[in-house]
Amino acid sequence: MRTMSNESKKNDKGFTLIELIIFIVISGMVVLGLVGAFVSLVHEGTPAENIARANFLGQQKLEELTSNAFASITAPDSQTVNNYGGFSGYTVQYTVEYVNSGSINGAASGSATNYKRITVQVTEPVGLTTSLHTIVTKRYYDAPQG
Repeated sequence: MRTMSNESKKNDKGFTLIELIIFIVISGMVVLGLVGAFVSLVHEGTPAENIARANFLGQQKLEELTSNAFASITAPDSQTVNNYGGFSGYTVQYTVEYVNSGSINGAASGSATNYKRITVQVTEPVGLTTSLHTIVTKRYYDAPQG
């Protein structure tokens, strides 16, 4: 009969069942913590959705303003609408100003011209701002018929 000496028992490699169970438990807790942090980051930071909604609200406001006759496209220096379109936390601010044909992208004109620049800024709940711009010109059917 052959017996194993103490020296050969020490050379046996491997994990005991207790060590394996402890490793699984610790790994599970680490993974659970990482998944919780990842889910909260994804839930809080949905910038693509916020940007798309801000663009939608801005375009909606531009269409609302430009669907009117040229003379009726007016606004105070700045008008702010909170919770625009039924979306809480979104603020829409817009300005309407006359511009000259040579400076459409530049400074506003001090007097009435045939061009108006509409600027719409939508502020998201997280504080990011999206700006949209358009130019409106006097249309033939806007002119008084006589």
